[in-house]
Amino acid sequence: MKTSLFLLSGVLCDETVWQAQTTYFSSHYDVHAIGFRGFDNLVQMAQAVVNRMPAGSVVVGHSMGARVALEVYRLAPEKVRALALWDTGVHGVSSTEIQKRQAMLDLVEKEGMTCLVKQWLLPMLATAHRSQPHLVEPLTRMVLGMTPAEHGGFIRALLHRPEVESLLPTITIPVLLGVGAEDQWSPPTQHEAMLVQLPNAMLHIIQGSGHMAPFENGESVNQVLAQWLTAV
Repeated sequence: MKTSLFLLSGVLCDETVWQAQTTYFSSHYDVHAIGFRGFDNLVQMAQAVVNRMPAGSVVVGHSMGARVALEVYRLAPEKVRALALWDTGVHGVSSTEIQKRQAMLDLVEKEGMTCLVKQWLLPMLATAHRSQPHLVEPLTRMVLGMTPAEHGGFIRALLHRPEVESLLPTITIPVLLGVGAEDQWSPPTQHEAMLVQLPNAMLHIIQGSGHMAPFENGESVNQVLAQWLTAV
């Protein structure tokens, strides 16, 4: 029986972000790429994953999806063989974050979802990738396929996220931390701080990638994931 590999998506993301991983790993793993449209609570997102997840699963999360992955572990550690957390963080909510996210909500209410392409999506990418149609166009379709209400749900989920830093030292299973070298939203230094708190973790920095590393540089991410999965 194949090991189950759950790929958990971030804000305004779906299986599009995981195309390279789904294609690469499906021959050897039972792959599930999951988005969270319609949810506005990280714990509820995690419970929905746990309900589908057999014991011995590997959980890979990207951005908000990595926070969901940590909640999956908190809810059902006995089901999780290993965790991979990409382009994410474990810090709490600051007043600055509240202001920035509210400003984005206000902008969407005023201008619609199209404003997110310039104001949110493109800055997430490595500089060289912002003019690459094969990267920008699929991600743009993905974002514009969401609704303002769904966007608002994701923001509510993040602004009411559970405290998680105290969880990290208790995670003894293998953990892979991955981040794009040009990720300005969740920078490598953020992951280096997480690495210190995790008893059994390793960190890989993907050169030439921003916050959307699994999509921007899928081949490199696949190589890192494949080597790590073989080890665990």
